[in-house]
Amino acid sequence: MCEMLIKMYALGPRIYFESAFNRFDCIVIAGSIFEVVWSAYREGSFGISVLRALRLLRIFKVTKYWSSLRNLVISLLSSMRSIVSLLFLLFLFILIFALLGMQLFGGQFILPEGTPPTNFNTFTIALLTVFQILTGEDWNEVMYLGINSQGGHDSGMIYSLYFIILTLFGNYTLLNVFLAIAVDNLANAQELTAAEEQQQERDKEKQQMELEKEMEALQKAKEGTPTAEEIEAEKEKEAKKEEEKKEAEEEEQAEGPKPMLPYSCMFIFSSTNPMRRAAHWVVNL
Repeated sequence: MCEMLIKMYALGPRIYFESAFNRFDCIVIAGSIFEVVWSAYREGSFGISVLRALRLLRIFKVTKYWSSLRNLVISLLSSMRSIVSLLFLLFLFILIFALLGMQLFGGQFILPEGTPPTNFNTFTIALLTVFQILTGEDWNEVMYLGINSQGGHDSGMIYSLYFIILTLFGNYTLLNVFLAIAVDNLANAQELTAAEEQQQERDKEKQQMELEKEMEALQKAKEGTPTAEEIEAEKEKEAKKEEEKKEAEEEEQAEGPKPMLPYSCMFIFSSTNPMRRAAHWVVNL
């Protein structure tokens, strides 16, 4: 709470609430205070204080200064669409084999000491059993239970194909696709990092060239030699003088004798009247 108050005093409320992390901190702290006050008068808790553990997510702010880690996080977030699609496919795969396992082994995993925890008696437990087989945790033990439940090594060996297919296509194919996506994202992150490093090198070279040009200009100015900027400015001045000269000539030409309008003046004097022509000549002297 002290941290929040100090930050609000230093930054101001408007700048403080512009950050999503600061807004989250404020909500969590307000909820924690409400929970403390509530528990002081009544028994029970809302569990809001548990959300304070999520404040550890602020460590991701270090990615702002660590370019390689930032690029890796960006690559992982950009690949979420393909990961979600793969998760949906994996769920369908687990669902199909769980239903198939219930048809083949439902209610048949019976041992002298009782029913084993990995079985296909219910839909929920069947899903967990298939997931355990996909992870490779004691999948062969589950397979032996399935073989023994169908008559042992004589007539139950054919049922081992269920577990073999599940392991080959689930464990060695679908789960390894996640690893392929992770490796691809790592390669993309490395490419982004390399591109940023190249851009930084180009910026440094550009700054170095600009600095060299400035030093050269200062050196020439000390020696009295006109620099390229001075020559360009002199050319612009000369071009401006030429334009002003042309404009003055055009104005002089425009100030010549004005033509006589071909209309009658005062409904009496036409444009060819000698008196009107003489008056026009006197005016334009």
